[in-house]
Amino acid sequence: MTLTISTRRLCLTLLVAASSLLLPLVPATASAQSAASTTQPATPTNNWRWFEVEVLVFRHTIGQTVAERFPLAIQPQKISGSDDLLSPYFEDTYRRALLAGLDDCQVAELMLETPLLSCRYHDELELLPLPGAWQGEKPSALRGLAKTDVVIDGAGGDIYQAQGPFLLPADSLELDDMRQQLVRSGQAEPILHLAWRQPVFNRNSNNKIRLFGGVNFSEDYDYLGYQRDDTDNLSTMAQQNGEQPLTRMQRIDKLLSAVDQQQLNFTLGEHNSALNSPALPPKPAYRSAGLPQQVWELDGLMHIFLVGNYLHIDSDLNLREEAFATPAAGTLAEQAEQALAGQTAQQRFLRAYHFAQLRRVISHETHYFDHPKFGVVVQIRRTDLSARR
Repeated sequence: MTLTISTRRLCLTLLVAASSLLLPLVPATASAQSAASTTQPATPTNNWRWFEVEVLVFRHTIGQTVAERFPLAIQPQKISGSDDLLSPYFEDTYRRALLAGLDDCQVAELMLETPLLSCRYHDELELLPLPGAWQGEKPSALRGLAKTDVVIDGAGGDIYQAQGPFLLPADSLELDDMRQQLVRSGQAEPILHLAWRQPVFNRNSNNKIRLFGGVNFSEDYDYLGYQRDDTDNLSTMAQQNGEQPLTRMQRIDKLLSAVDQQQLNFTLGEHNSALNSPALPPKPAYRSAGLPQQVWELDGLMHIFLVGNYLHIDSDLNLREEAFATPAAGTLAEQAEQALAGQTAQQRFLRAYHFAQLRRVISHETHYFDHPKFGVVVQIRRTDLSARR
């Protein structure tokens, strides 16, 4: 039996709803707060209201035809000023994996004035720890990481002493059963599952948490989705290969040959000759300041804030997916240049599906945000410092 998209999405929604009924909707227990210190000071260091947040992001994997048309181009999101908890976590995990493959440094090597990179020093990671978090994205972070882990196992912290948000260990996750059920159902592929604790303020405070994960497309695409190292035309390619650029007559002969072989059909106006392929969006001029330097499958911001005594979740995420697009037909001269540059065929493009939802929520309830391409499940749980003080 073939299910329609509406039926399939309804089944997935019911599955998520049924899973949420199995979750304990009670205040955070001691086990969920294992990251906090067992010996708490009598009073916190500030008057902030602290909450625990758990987020599960997954991609729909069932084959479906989406009637809604989404633009290919991304809506750029500046991450400067956001709290980035994941960059130091992933970089530390990646560095530990690299060091684990090295042999221990020998005694003679330890006496060298210049440290060796080919071996691992005793307690190297403990002696050179990474910072717990930073604002925005560290320039050199995660360049070699092809794909992130789904489940985040943070170091934890103490809300009575912390001066900002921090990641929680994996044993604090309460949506584990839901994630596993989604995988077993074959309808979803988890991308990111994590929990953290943060102080929550009013909307104007702009304390946003950056979320990212999945596949790292940075080697092949820039942040706007265009392939890296593209050449503008065949003449440039020929010069790079040590060849002479085409003469005017050679260019004309090449175009006539393409027309004779029905490889090129000139069109007038803005009509796209590839009827079944979306048009490649024009590359805008933009400033990269504040934008992510790494291109992730999932990237965006989540803002949790209070209006009075009511919690709100403002999610602004982009899901990336490789696609094919055809250069839009411009003037006849532009079409000729595209043909000479070999750009008449479909080109790879990293498209984006934008997800922006704002919702007022209740703590200790499971909230499901749906999109035709992916879904987000969120729980916000109270802590000992959630009440007004």
